[in-house]
Amino acid sequence: MLYHPAKMPAFSREILRRKISVVVVTYPATPLELSRARLCVSAAHTKDDLDRVVKACEEVREALRLKFSSGMAGGLREPKTSGSMAAGRNGNEAPRWTLTEVIERGTKDAKLTLY
Repeated sequence: MLYHPAKMPAFSREILRRKISVVVVTYPATPLELSRARLCVSAAHTKDDLDRVVKACEEVREALRLKFSSGMAGGLREPKTSGSMAAGRNGNEAPRWTLTEVIERGTKDAKLTLY
């Protein structure tokens, strides 16, 4: 979700400039606070294709200053081990993964239990 409707055209242009097709939907087609960018994924895409899209979105997010949240409301960076936070976590650190962590983990995180 992109919570800045005024930046949707710029997001679309920047992603398209990187040869990635995107459909942006914003007000009046959606409520003002629910603007979004739609990327179509198919079985023909490889992990490298998806990694390239994630990197491009990160570059555009940085260029357009689209990140508002620290991610504090998200989940843990690592699964809980023996009833405590993962090693090195103090409970106040945002659980947001870096781009490198997302790409390195591949599909492993999808196989972890949530609770």
